[in-house]
Amino acid sequence: MHKILIIDDEPALRQTLGAILKRAGYSPVLAGTGQEGMQKLREDSFSLLFLDIKLPDGLGVDLLPEIHKIDAELPVLVLTAHATLEAAMQAVRGGA
Repeated sequence: MHKILIIDDEPALRQTLGAILKRAGYSPVLAGTGQEGMQKLREDSFSLLFLDIKLPDGLGVDLLPEIHKIDAELPVLVLTAHATLEAAMQAVRGGA
């Protein structure tokens, strides 16, 4: 079963996305902060990462270089409720 890591500070979004993925046959792993998510990423392998841009302990896009050091092949989908063109461009430049 493919594991998917969801790093997002909104509990309702984490739970909803996790439930949808579970019904689709995936194994979702949830984290509410960047630090928590990075710890989970260091401890396990994932097929996909959903990453919120705005987290309580920093910007998700700032985690991209470290994420790619841990797993250079991991696909990252960036999520945000606070979309700006600059944020999108920064995410793409970071490897999302």
